[in-house]
Amino acid sequence: MSDAAAPPGPPVRVLMIGNGWFPEPNTGGLERYFGELLDELPEARAIVVGDRHVTRHDRVVAVCAADRPLPLRLWALTRAIRKEAADAELIDVHFALYAFLPMVLGAFRGKAVVVHFQGPWADESVASGDASRWRLRARRALERYVYRRATAAVTLTGAFKRVLIERYGVSPWRVKVLAPGVDLERFAPGDRAGAREAFGVAPDAFVV
Repeated sequence: MSDAAAPPGPPVRVLMIGNGWFPEPNTGGLERYFGELLDELPEARAIVVGDRHVTRHDRVVAVCAADRPLPLRLWALTRAIRKEAADAELIDVHFALYAFLPMVLGAFRGKAVVVHFQGPWADESVASGDASRWRLRARRALERYVYRRATAAVTLTGAFKRVLIERYGVSPWRVKVLAPGVDLERFAPGDRAGAREAFGVAPDAFVV
């Protein structure tokens, strides 16, 4: 009996569903996380919200401008996702809103679904100034629907794992904590005086 490791199988066909594309204007950490994960998965394809010129990435489909009315965005995304999901084996969701309709319509049937939870969208909307109670309830219900039906959920911290379990009712056995890393070659201490000069900061100024 041989102890040799079995040869790796073919790569899993992944479809990633995102909120936007980095570095499109007004994008943040979620989009950067999404973009760099795609770069590490050469077999993956992605669908994001944005004008078609937002990225020339040959594995990214940009659908509908981010400032278009929500119903138009949802319709355009759902059509694109249903088409692209047909050949995928795993669906990788980074924003629950855009996965909701395809999930309800059966586009993910028979496929593994992984969701990335980077914060409670419903509560973040309230913190941003949306005082509507019915929109809060609707967003929470939508998130709960998607998260509970996922094969697995990924969080960056134990605190967010607890939110998924306690607030959304997700089974703890399906939540994986994957702490983010830092590229120490790219993000390394440099010349302090040179950096202050480049950004127009006085040599003796207090900087946080």
